[in-house]
Amino acid sequence: MEATSAGQIAAIVRAEAGKMRAAIDGASDGAQVSLRVSDFAKLAQMMERLADSVTVRADGSLGGSRHWIPLDKFERLRAEATHWQAECEKLRREAQIDSLLRL
Repeated sequence: MEATSAGQIAAIVRAEAGKMRAAIDGASDGAQVSLRVSDFAKLAQMMERLADSVTVRADGSLGGSRHWIPLDKFERLRAEATHWQAECEKLRREAQIDSLLRL
């Protein structure tokens, strides 16, 4: 199974859900729905990927835990973290240069 981000999985699932809703629009509750084997397999794969995306532990500095936050907030916080990590590295390099200059 190819690597797919949780956001990509969500988009795929939402698109398929929209197709499914459109297909049954106006049908009675007692109507039967049939699927091609390929569509059934696609639905099963999406369910597996969705389950994987919420159960796989995230790597990183949070001790392997996963926290759910809105994607836009996550992206903003990730950008901030990247910025501050770069700033810390810059300060470390400057401190090393300062200590060498004092020798």
